[in-house]
Amino acid sequence: MKNYVKNNSCPLNIGLIKKIMEQKSISKKMLCQECNISTSTLNRILRGITKPRISTLYNLSKFLNVSCEKLIDKSYRKMVWQKFMTRSQAKSKLLD
Repeated sequence: MKNYVKNNSCPLNIGLIKKIMEQKSISKKMLCQECNISTSTLNRILRGITKPRISTLYNLSKFLNVSCEKLIDKSYRKMVWQKFMTRSQAKSKLLD
């Protein structure tokens, strides 16, 4: 589990993403364009071969209109958000 956070990536709830895409008639091409990722990257994410970066997770959540938390696989949510918040807090202190 630690490798996901260390590599700035996280496992997704792939079923939810596919369900939202189907409900909203969002094509893979459209999702790629809006999230600024390649088609091959999206395909690898949707097959569970690769995990998206945090920035990609944010873009996915924004375009699909669902919280980042819901897109992250349940078993990893707490760990990912703890690490993310620690980094965000450190970054905000540097910017102050």
